[in-house]
Amino acid sequence: MDKKINNCFCFNNTNDNFIKWIVELLGPVIFGAKPAEILSFPDRGEDGIYKLKEIRGIIEKTDKTLYREFSYCNKCRKILFYNPIALDNTLREHRNLKFLKNIGTLVIII
Repeated sequence: MDKKINNCFCFNNTNDNFIKWIVELLGPVIFGAKPAEILSFPDRGEDGIYKLKEIRGIIEKTDKTLYREFSYCNKCRKILFYNPIALDNTLREHRNLKFLKNIGTLVIII
């Protein structure tokens, strides 16, 4: 069994409720059932720094999920977690392409 996947199951045994919540929330993204999830975290203070560090540690244990961080108004950090395969498939669906074209988004299919 893949060592990276084995690491995911050990989070179930943790007493840290934040870690359990993150794993539960991002599980569908990691396994491709959901294309993406965006979360907000405080950009200041020890608690916010701890949470960001923990999240990075979890996501770096899988090669199926990527993330991008964005600063927002210097108060919080938005993190977009995404499964590249699931997101690509979702964006290629006809109804989603139609929606994006209707709102004026440039859609390029490669």
